[in-house]
Amino acid sequence: MYASPYTGWLNTPARAAESYMISLHGRSDGTFPPAGGPDENDMWVCESVQSVFYVWGTAQGCDTTSWKKVKTPFDNVPGNLNLECFEYTEGCKKGRSMRCEYDGKHSERPAYMADLAWWLWSTRKEGNKEIEFVQN
Repeated sequence: MYASPYTGWLNTPARAAESYMISLHGRSDGTFPPAGGPDENDMWVCESVQSVFYVWGTAQGCDTTSWKKVKTPFDNVPGNLNLECFEYTEGCKKGRSMRCEYDGKHSERPAYMADLAWWLWSTRKEGNKEIEFVQN
């Protein structure tokens, strides 16, 4: 996901319970503001990224109180733009949803974007054995 749905269009299908989703958002994205609300041109009103993940987490059966920062292989690479990723860590069914944010705007895509998505889909969360969680 490289955008947020417009207000009123946040609808999660039942199959989301078995889907994987990643959001990679620049913290200063004015086209699709991560916090939701009007875009930088006051033309569209977007849902917040957190609202999107709450709806998906609920559809996936996640414990929505288990939202935690997680480590990725890209946390310490040069030029990672202060990457931080979060996901629900308990109760999720087969699906997985991860929200990542970095210092940048909408059109400033990190070089590791495709590799981060591949890492998400190629790791498995069964019992959370392969994912290391960060204490907040």
